[in-house]
Amino acid sequence: MYVLYLDDAGSVTNPKERHFVLAGIAINEQQIHWLGQELERVVATTKHHTPSSLELHGNQILAGRNWWRSVDKEERCRIIRDSLLAAQSLHGNDTWCLFGVIVDKTQIGDEDPVEYAFE
Repeated sequence: MYVLYLDDAGSVTNPKERHFVLAGIAINEQQIHWLGQELERVVATTKHHTPSSLELHGNQILAGRNWWRSVDKEERCRIIRDSLLAAQSLHGNDTWCLFGVIVDKTQIGDEDPVEYAFE
């Protein structure tokens, strides 16, 4: 069985945001453990007082918001890079797939950007 994890970025209703992003991973359920272990290893390299409670939100890390404010930009970029590379720890190319879509809201008229992204 495969598990699908999706996350979005951007606000559908915010006219100041031109893009809506939908990205995710489809992963064989047997690979979830290995991906989790690799991401835990990445989080353990931070100086967070409770790494197990630290969430990896790319926009917060890149912008240096919240706890990430205390981490210099070079280190934050390393964390993002290492997090993305965590998929390389998965065994077999046929057990996972990363994907994403960027919707330019100005180009789709009255269509719902979320529905458009899923198509």
